[in-house]
Amino acid sequence: MTTWFGMKNGRRARIVSTSMARQARHPQNVRVIVATCMGLVVLISVTLGWLGWRLLMQEEALQTQQAKSGIEQSADAALAAFLRRVAETEAWLNRIGQALPDAATAAGQPAAGAILVVFSQSGIEVQPSGSLLYSPVPPLPDSFDPALFAPAARLEFQASDLNTARAALGTLTENKDPAVRAEALLRLARVQAKRGERKEALATYSKLTNENRVSLADASYALLSRFARCELLLSSNQQALASGEAAALIEALDSGTWRISKESYAWYDSRARKIAGPDAPAHAPAVKLAFAATVETAWDAWQLFQRSGSRSLTTHLHSSGEAPVLTFLNANPERMISIMYSGDALGMLLNPQARDASAPRVSLSDEHGQLIFGMEEGGSRLRASRSLAAAGLPWQLCGRGERRFPSVSGGAAELSDPRSGHRPRYRLARLLRDGARRPSRSGCRPATVRLRVGRVARIPKSADDAPSAHRTAVRRADSR
Repeated sequence: MTTWFGMKNGRRARIVSTSMARQARHPQNVRVIVATCMGLVVLISVTLGWLGWRLLMQEEALQTQQAKSGIEQSADAALAAFLRRVAETEAWLNRIGQALPDAATAAGQPAAGAILVVFSQSGIEVQPSGSLLYSPVPPLPDSFDPALFAPAARLEFQASDLNTARAALGTLTENKDPAVRAEALLRLARVQAKRGERKEALATYSKLTNENRVSLADASYALLSRFARCELLLSSNQQALASGEAAALIEALDSGTWRISKESYAWYDSRARKIAGPDAPAHAPAVKLAFAATVETAWDAWQLFQRSGSRSLTTHLHSSGEAPVLTFLNANPERMISIMYSGDALGMLLNPQARDASAPRVSLSDEHGQLIFGMEEGGSRLRASRSLAAAGLPWQLCGRGERRFPSVSGGAAELSDPRSGHRPRYRLARLLRDGARRPSRSGCRPATVRLRVGRVARIPKSADDAPSAHRTAVRRADSR
């Protein structure tokens, strides 16, 4: 009996110990299972993330390739269009005779915004007028008999008899010949100033203010008289009046009112600025200076062509710098016509659709890489360059584009406030969910998806409702 109870108790003890061992191993099994599950979750997440990242990178590379292909095609099209316009311009110049056509530089004309210059044996003709600061051809003075002024000159300079000289010149101011009258008034004002009759001299000079005839000094009587007034006012201690007159004279010089030589322009401009002092206006625009320098170069080409004995000439001239100029020349033995483009005119020649926001963005750079036309764009931009060597130019045409991805990979949407211009960005999926798939509670129409450049714009019903609607949409999107 005792043995049986001992065996029974031993069996119970073994059962209890086995049960307790199993209970002790149970928490360890749970931790192993949890750790294994977490490891699998992490592995799956990393794998899916890596696959998603690879998918996004492939999509981005594909869209980049497509965008670059489009930009390459746009650059090729822009180059072909530019070469076609160059050929059309050359053909148009070849049809022009010795006289310039009327309003050839007006809007809608082949030379819109440009400058037309005709070189011939009689001189230079420019359209539109006033485009040149100075001319390489000295103006021809109006002819008159210089012997008429010999007695008055002897009285003024040799005998110093200013009274008699004034009387002699006063008689000549009534001459029937306009050139004689203009010369007599200029000399009479000088004699009056020498006699101390400053008011009378200023009044006499004023009579020549609008006289554009050219004197023997290779300058118009208007320019000579206005500059003499400045000096006379300055010598009379009337600095304010002298400064005002000098400033007006500089503006007239820069407007191309008078046909003068380069040396005369530089001399009168520097002297007038010295008299005007701080009141002097800004210097002439760089475009006008570049045009004047190009006309000088074209005049030299015309002289060489005449001496060469050739029957025709078609060529291009270009200049870089602060104001690049592109010039087309067409010459025959009777005349040479040039058309000059710079600034906006050069941009329109390169890309007539430059003002269209949807047109391809095209820029032009010179042989030194300096931007001539267009905008220098940084960041992650795509570009395609084309040489203009086919047009005889060392410049580079460049088509540009921006990497924009309207898909999940970085695609963004925007709500635009038309008055403030503020453009907060949202993810495309959120805006589609909150705007396009749900009715609006802010008085706005449902959001409209615009696939161009991968953006979404939420358009208010009216400009007055735009700010409040915009703020309401922002708060709701942030809260979600």
